[in-house]
Amino acid sequence: MARRSRTRARLAGPVVDDGPGARRRPVGPVGGDRGRRLRGVGAWKPSRVYVQGDVVVHDGTEYTAKWWTRNQEPGDRWGPWEPSS
Repeated sequence: MARRSRTRARLAGPVVDDGPGARRRPVGPVGGDRGRRLRGVGAWKPSRVYVQGDVVVHDGTEYTAKWWTRNQEPGDRWGPWEPSS
């Protein structure tokens, strides 16, 4: 009978660490539908890094990132976020 390895699988490639207590997650493809499915829709957090195509909810409105951003609050007309339709 073969022994099972107790070694945890390591994440290949770049990962995002959202701080203490948060789970590390692999960085998915940038932009497009696939990126949304992998990263999901969640509440905007200033300390989190977002890339083009990421979707967040802020003040009851869903926004999509137009480019890489961190600590830039959604809602600014000239910022990296646009309201999702």
